[in-house]
Parts: sequence; structure tokens; C-alpha cells
Amino acid sequence: MSIIETLSNPTMVHAAAVHLPIALGIIGVPLVYISCIVGRENEALRWVTAGCYGALTITAIIAMQSGEGAMGKVPAQLPKEIWEQIEYHEKLARVIWMLGATTAVFVALTAIRIRSVQITMSTLAMLLSLGTAVWVAIAGHHGGMLVYQHGLGTPGVQLLLAESAPQANVSMDDPPSTVDPESFAATPVEDGLEPKILPFTMEEANQVSYANDIAPLLKEVCTDCHRPRRTESELDMTTVEGMLRGGEKLGPSIIPGNPDASTLIQYVRGVLQPQMPKDEYPLTDEELRMLRMWIAAGAVDDSGA
Repeated sequence: MSIIETLSNPTMVHAAAVHLPIALGIIGVPLVYISCIVGRENEALRWVTAGCYGALTITAIIAMQSGEGAMGKVPAQLPKEIWEQIEYHEKLARVIWMLGATTAVFVALTAIRIRSVQITMSTLAMLLSLGTAVWVAIAGHHGGMLVYQHGLGTPGVQLLLAESAPQANVSMDDPPSTVDPESFAATPVEDGLEPKILPFTMEEANQVSYANDIAPLLKEVCTDCHRPRRTESELDMTTVEGMLRGGEKLGPSIIPGNPDASTLIQYVRGVLQPQMPKDEYPLTDEELRMLRMWIAAGAVDDSGA
């Protein structure tokens, strides 16, 4: 693999970048203590220490952004428990650059020639440097577990996929033409997932309008992330055409006439992970019912777009 190919691969960039904040966070602790206590008058040492945390901030941002890109490559069929670990690791990582930047500022402020300010900034810098090292170590530990225990980013992840193939009400391999739309309307499905699947009639389904009912709902909960110029997982949900085209993971997000085989429904219900909308409250039972009715009735675009 060439250098250009490596740099364009977020998974490879993340694997390389994650080690730098860890190393800088560990190195930074003795640097802060030495520069704030032993070498308080050593200007060069002070700025080297501030630069160390500036570098930690930059590398943490690179690791965070490449990690978000790498998440787009993670198979959606992985168990919910692993996705929860991924999201926890992501939350930890989002804080690291702020800790690094704040520590750098405190170290730089020790240059002020007022004793009370120097003592205060030195104390804060020392405490925060220790907290940063611990935080980075915890985030790194969780990232390591995802790689070495679950095989993320390695061929070992295929073993997990073989053990946890997603189960849906209708097989994703069933083409729309083989599915009876009435089968989605008969009875509620009690599978413990939220939102719940509620019954409907095809007469009700045919009354659902994409322009009036579906597009406003998707705009509220989906298109902040899945829109042109910010298409997470390469999925544009601002148009029916974009949803039919689908994303880079599992192809089309809607299968007209077959709602429960549509990945949009599977993500909304948590059959596929992470459950959508991400980091928000799940859709209501009625909102899910409306989406399912629209897809069961053929996912007709009546917007005139």
C-alpha cells in the first residue's frame, strides 16, 4: 500500500495517529512538573512543554476525525454491545483535544511574572496534565479492547459477523416482488425493540405522503448528518433518489414494498447498529409506523422534485 493510499484510508490513519496522544500525554506529565517546579525560570522548557500539549491537541483531533471516518467502515451487523463500546470510546476521544489545549494554555500562562498567577497556573497545569494522561490511557485502553478483543479493523471482525448476522422480520435477501404488503399490516411484532412495530392497513399506507409526512420527519431526525456535502456513510437522505441509491455499507436504505428489509427501518429499530438517530431519542412508535407504511405502499415520491 502506497503512502497516498494509507493517508486516504481513515482506518489506517487512525491506527497510526492514536498512539501519538498517548505518548505525548505520558511524556507531558514529567515535563509539566519539571517546568513548573524545578525549571520555573527556564523559558525554553516552558515552551517545549506547551508545545508538547499543543502537539497532543493536534494529534488528538486527527485521531478523532480519522476515527469517525473509520466508523463508516465498521460492519453494521456487529452486536449492540460492541457498538456501545465504540460509542463510549468515541465519547472519551472527543474530550482529549480539549484537555490538551487547556493544559497548553495553563503552561503558557505560567510565563506571567506575577507570583500568585504563576502558582495558580502551575497547580492547574500539573493537575490537568495528570488528568489528561489518565483520560488518554482510559480511551486508549478501550480502543485497544475493540481491536484486540473484538478484532475491529482486522480480519478477525468477520468471526463476529458470522456469529451475529442481523435478524429482521423479513429477510434482506427477499426481493420486493416476493413480499405480500399485507404481511406488514397484520399484527404487532413483540421482539423487545424500540420503537415498536404497530399494525396498519394498506388503505392507511396509501394515504401517507412523502412530501407532507415523511420528508419533514427525515429532515428533523436524519438529514443533519445524511445530506449533500455531509453524507455520513455516503448516504443522502434528503431525496428519495438518495435513499434508493443508499450508502457505502449496505446499499439502498429503502426497498419499496418491503419495509422490514429496508436498512432505514432496521437502523431505526436497532436491528443494525448504531441505532438511529444516533445519540438521540429513538423515533416514536407512530413515526416508525408512518415510515413503514410509506415504504410498504411503494415509497412513492410525491414531492414533484
